[in-house]
Formats: sequence, C-alpha cells, structure tokens
Amino acid sequence: VEGKIHNAQALLPLREGILSRIAARATEDRFTPQRIVHDVRAVMPAEGILALDNGMYKIWFARNYRTRMANTLLLDNALATMGAGLPSAMMAALP
Repeated sequence: VEGKIHNAQALLPLREGILSRIAARATEDRFTPQRIVHDVRAVMPAEGILALDNGMYKIWFARNYRTRMANTLLLDNALATMGAGLPSAMMAALP
C-alpha cells in the first residue's frame, strides 16, 4: 500500500492488532469462525485449492485464510451465486 494510500504506515498498528486478535481466537477451545479457518489452513497443503460456495462462512475465509500460493482460494464474489463452489472445485481439479 506504500505510495497508494497516504500515510499507509499509520495503518500498520491497526492491521497488527486485527491479526493478533484473529490469531488469539484461532486456537480457542470452542469452534469460533476464526478457529475453523485456522484448522482448515493447518491441514491444507500449500498448493491445495479451496473452492468455496456462498454463505456467511465465506466472509471469514475471505478475510482470514492466508494463501501460500496465488489462486488457491476460489470464491465467487461478484454476484454471490449459490452453488458456485462445486463447479469451481471441478475446474480446479482438471489437469
């Protein structure tokens, strides 16, 4: 964001605080959305592709799932079409 947002450095403490809170909730005993995203990330290989359908859970994954490679988190964000996850996964599985 350097050069694109005026005074971007001022946003870094806010970002660190948000990431810290997400990390703290990611290991709670109860199943918080952060915990579920954390657990999925823990078992997915770096090159594994996650294809999501629509629903509230998609927001948690879009915000909190850290990809390790480009194009490994697929979600339909334009028209929020229900049922987009299955065809996305099928296409991702093609050689």
